[in-house]
Amino acid sequence: TREFFESAEYRRIADLARTLAGLIGAGAYVTRGEARQEIGSFKETMKWLFDQARKGQAIQRYKGLGEMNPEQLWETPSIPRRAG
Repeated sequence: TREFFESAEYRRIADLARTLAGLIGAGAYVTRGEARQEIGSFKETMKWLFDQARKGQAIQRYKGLGEMNPEQLWETPSIPRRAG
């Protein structure tokens, strides 16, 4: 909305965008360990770094309590066990 574009928050975002745009020039590159990548934008830099960080990682999704079968619920740490 128009209010957002007139807000102090938007001005701060726009100022940050101008600052970041000036940080990356011709021939810029980023390194991580032995890997080196030429970059053209801040967005491209972040994508490459996140891709590098994910290498060798296995992302696993766990079920929420609402997706579990009744017998699986007893195996979760969310249900306190009574000693003895």
